[in-house]
Amino acid sequence: MIIKIFNTSERTGRGCINYLLGRQFEREGASVISGLPALTASIIDSSKLKKSYVSGVISLKGKNIDDRKINEITQGFQLLSCAGLPENRVNFMWVKHTDKDHVELNFVIPCVDLVSGKNINFLDKKYDHYFLSRFRDFFDVLHGYDTPLDPVNKRSLILGEKLPATSKIELHRLHDLAMRDIHSGVVKSKENLFEFYNFYGYEVKSIKSSSITIEDINSKKKYRLAGFAYEEDFDFSADYYEKLMMESRAFHLSRQARLAESRQALIFSLQCRVKKQARYVNRYFDEILYDRAIQLIDDLLFADYESTEPDLTTIADYDARGPLTVDGAASDSVSRDDLDDESFEPEESPDYGP
Repeated sequence: MIIKIFNTSERTGRGCINYLLGRQFEREGASVISGLPALTASIIDSSKLKKSYVSGVISLKGKNIDDRKINEITQGFQLLSCAGLPENRVNFMWVKHTDKDHVELNFVIPCVDLVSGKNINFLDKKYDHYFLSRFRDFFDVLHGYDTPLDPVNKRSLILGEKLPATSKIELHRLHDLAMRDIHSGVVKSKENLFEFYNFYGYEVKSIKSSSITIEDINSKKKYRLAGFAYEEDFDFSADYYEKLMMESRAFHLSRQARLAESRQALIFSLQCRVKKQARYVNRYFDEILYDRAIQLIDDLLFADYESTEPDLTTIADYDARGPLTVDGAASDSVSRDDLDDESFEPEESPDYGP
């Protein structure tokens, strides 16, 4: 699961709806899950606030996602993001896109209290990152989705998203060469890795616990390289991929423990959000509604526990992958990004609108 809040500009409500559903509601693969598009657009367009709405997407790998799971995600997201607040104070609209090789659950929330008419931002890209991450982690475990917490899903290289495409391509090329040298035993230590980059015209300028910074000797441009291959405790042994596979197996076998941990983390994130919004929430906060949101989490866990025997499908799928190859793991660094994967970006500008 990937959750992303878009950089919403001063677009109209109608422009937002047009992007999601098409001007004549003709967009292929688009369907309304809940909410009224005309009502949401009207609320946004009647607002005089500079930021009139917040929008984002929850992306799920695969096309055949069970409707029950989709409803659990959308209803859970809506209830938990507004935990403790009456439902009549916020408007939500959900639109599902199935025109790609994954499912996108798009949401639009006008930034206005429907009762008082005052500004309130229920989701903030910067300050609600902790809540969004904990929500993602909980449902990743509950529904068995791919998660960046799985050792085999760790990226060996992470680059800044604002780097030019040409720089990304070159750095990925060098990184893949370095990973092959590590696997073949040519690069056996951090010092060998630095020598590798120096050979290709880059000087290591700084070293941190989870990244290094290199400088192009000719252009003097600096680049930060992060990912598990650049962490200070990275194991340079040739069988490190096999060790990742073993760690991943143990990770999947600890599902119940991870469910309990993700539940606690999600509840703590809700407590932090309520505290952050205290100046607004204290006037309207309903403890019964807040408890209902917490109860939803426990109800989902109970239903999961009662439904079937322990699901070992994940382990079977894991075994079916076969050996993890150097090429496969290296190329993972190009495509996998928990919050900045190009394959999960909307086809047009995330500002929604023509």
